[in-house]
Amino acid sequence: SDNAVLYAASRGGHLYELRYSEESGGHIVTDLCRLAPHLFDGYTVRDMTYQEAPYPILWVVRDDFKLLSCAYNPKLQVIAWHQHETEADIHYVCSIPNGVEDAVFVSTARAINGDPGNVLYSVERLMPLLDEDRDTAIRMDCSLTFEGVDVSTVYNLWPLENQVVKVVADGAQLGDRTVLEGRIALDVPADVIHVGLGYQGRLKTLPLTVQNRSTGAYGVGYDKNPTRAAFRVVQSAGIKVGPNLSQLTEPPPRLDEVLGDPPALRTETRVVTLHPGWQIDSALYIVVDEPLPAKVLSMTVEMEVSGR
Repeated sequence: SDNAVLYAASRGGHLYELRYSEESGGHIVTDLCRLAPHLFDGYTVRDMTYQEAPYPILWVVRDDFKLLSCAYNPKLQVIAWHQHETEADIHYVCSIPNGVEDAVFVSTARAINGDPGNVLYSVERLMPLLDEDRDTAIRMDCSLTFEGVDVSTVYNLWPLENQVVKVVADGAQLGDRTVLEGRIALDVPADVIHVGLGYQGRLKTLPLTVQNRSTGAYGVGYDKNPTRAAFRVVQSAGIKVGPNLSQLTEPPPRLDEVLGDPPALRTETRVVTLHPGWQIDSALYIVVDEPLPAKVLSMTVEMEVSGR
C-alpha cells in the first residue's frame, strides 16, 4: 500500500507499517495500533486484507473471530480503527477488485436458532460503500433480499429463525418482525424486500475542548455543557446525537416530503439542540440505528464552559 508493507507481528497482536524514509536513510516501522491498543492487546491476528477502492481500508480478523477495520490513508495521515459487531464468528476476510469498488467477503459461522450444534457456514459479501440508492443501500447483518410482485409473505428465512429482524420493503422500513417457521408476513405487499439483523452504529468523540482566548487554555479540567450540534451528512438517513446513549436527540422532521413516501437520503447540514448536562469529560455520541446509510463529514458544537 503506497510503497509500504503492512504486516502482523508474530507476537503481541499488533500490526505494523514498514516504509522506506529518505529522511532517515532507511526503513522505518510504525505501530498502526498505537491509538487503539485495547483492540489488539491480548489477541492475535487471524487474517487480514487490504481494500484499495473506493476508500483505503485494512480489514482484520482477530483470533476471537471478531472483525475490525482501519481507515488507512498515510498520505493524509489517517489511521482510524473501528469494530464490527455481529452474531456470527468471522473466520477469514478477503478483498477482490470489482470495477470501481473492491468487493469484501467474509467467511462466517452462524449458530441457527442459537443452537451450537446447528451451524451455518457461508461466505457473505459486505455491502458496497458507494451504493447510495435507498432501495439497495441496506445496512444489516446477515441480510437477505427477495424480489417479486406484490409479495406479502417472505419465506426461506431459516438462517434467521426466532430472530428479531429489520425489514425494508420498497425503500420503507416496516418495523421489527420475528422469524417463525422460516417466514415473516408484511402488512403491505412489496416488490423488493430486505430482511436482516439490525445493529446500532456508534461514534463517540474525544472529550470536547475549546480554547479560552484570554488564557489560551483549552478547557481541560473544566465542566462543559454542549448545547447545540450542527453536522454535515452525505446521502444519509436518520442520525441521533447526544451527550450519552440515554439522551439522544433526532433532527426535527422534514416538512418537504410527501406523506407516506419513504424518507429520502439527504445531503445537508443538520442542527440538533442537545440535552443539557455538565461534565468535565464531555463528549458526544452519534448513533445510527436505522438499516440505512449514514455518512458524517464534520460536526460543529456549541457549548458552555464553567468559570471555575
